[in-house]
Amino acid sequence: MRTSNKILLALFLSAILLFTGLFASVRIKYANGSIQQRATDQKAIDHWADVHAINGPIRAVSIQGLSDVMIVPADSARIEIAKEASSRITWNYSNGVLTLIPDTTGSNGQRLNFSMSGHVELFLPGVDSIYSDFSTIQVKNIGDSSVKPSYHFHITRSVLSVQADDRKENGIFTPYNKLRVDASNGSEIKLGQRIAINELQVGLDSSRFEEEDAPVHFGTNPRFQSDDISTLKLTGQNLRKAIITSKE
Repeated sequence: MRTSNKILLALFLSAILLFTGLFASVRIKYANGSIQQRATDQKAIDHWADVHAINGPIRAVSIQGLSDVMIVPADSARIEIAKEASSRITWNYSNGVLTLIPDTTGSNGQRLNFSMSGHVELFLPGVDSIYSDFSTIQVKNIGDSSVKPSYHFHITRSVLSVQADDRKENGIFTPYNKLRVDASNGSEIKLGQRIAINELQVGLDSSRFEEEDAPVHFGTNPRFQSDDISTLKLTGQNLRKAIITSKE
């Protein structure tokens, strides 16, 4: 092969690799909620997710057996399910209750006991309660910094992570109003860096609560009720501020 042809071939292959890398990078950023227009750019959403609008008020949400759910505050409710997982994750809305479950039916027709992977984003206005069993959930307040959502979680065998909007500059805290979590059966609660919670109440039953090294800002004294075998990790002044009582 002539030298000039080799150079042209190398340039062509480099261009392909560069384009592929950029596409993968943008896809990951959209999935992580790290591009500012992701929630409003419908074309960007459509290429990776199936979108389902929920018509009607939601008073409760039930999430079962899902390992990658992100909850985002919003004015209206919708579900975005990654296209590769849409056939394996089902949802139902009835009498104000939204339910998300995986299809884990085995070849013999029996339901298998494992958590289903596949990214799901759940955009929610205010709801009374969110129930989680055998799932991993991340709460991320992205968008309008004036919005201060409140949540009441009931989790069992689950991991709940409350995170900041990672698009904000360092030093800017992501606000939450009230967060109440009742955790049981080996569940974990994790509070990320740069979040501010006005009011926190946590109940621990054979579970774990953990605050990352950078302290969370609490508007009022955080309250914990824990049994003897649960684990509670707080840092610095938050440990001194915390009101901790034992479960009977």
